Amino acid sequence: MRFKSRRNKVYLRAGAVIKEYTDAQAIVREADTLRFLSKSGLAVPKVLQQSAHQLVLEYIEGSTYLELVEKMTSQKAEALAEWLAEYNAITNSLRGDVNLRNFIWSGNECVGIDFEEPMIKGDLEEDFGKIIAYAVTYNPAFSANKFLCGKLMLKAFLDVGGAKSPMREAYLREIDAMNIRRNSFITQDQAATFFMHICQEINSTETLYFYTHLRYYNNE
Repeated sequence: MRFKSRRNKVYLRAGAVIKEYTDAQAIVREADTLRFLSKSGLAVPKVLQQSAHQLVLEYIEGSTYLELVEKMTSQKAEALAEWLAEYNAITNSLRGDVNLRNFIWSGNECVGIDFEEPMIKGDLEEDFGKIIAYAVTYNPAFSANKFLCGKLMLKAFLDVGGAKSPMREAYLREIDAMNIRRNSFITQDQAATFFMHICQEINSTETLYFYTHLRYYNNE
């Protein structure tokens, strides 16, 4: 079984993931990062074996977050938010490569994979905004399911301390970058309006929850 990878040959063999590298520095960087994160308590694959050009990694069974964008739940969104917040707290760095294939829902937690790129310092909202941009623009972009996914993710990101304004800015920057990479054209107005509607939906849900519980307590 082969896995999609832009740089390396990655495949499943005998219940483990074999990752063959062309860049000797990348293999050392990824192995060291995985060991450090695992020791820090973050959910990542275990390094089973390392050689000059190959890593043997624990296979994490489950669904990638790319496979979940059409059926996102609050539990899965919260697990992703918590993983990213913990990663940022441990490393004081961005995850950077927030392709949704790099996050796996194992059935009870989010597991991060693919750490060959160098760490980059930055605020957590940069990762959050980029992930929302990825999630809501996969074909079909801005659909009803993508709206629900975006809402659940944004709510989860806010709940772990993300700030809305810098998330929005990162989201819009990534939309522009995607237009170049994908040779597509999503206008800033389209993207900004979609984000605004997600925010309004979160606010209206929270307002309804507040007033419902206020009436409940007043009637006791």
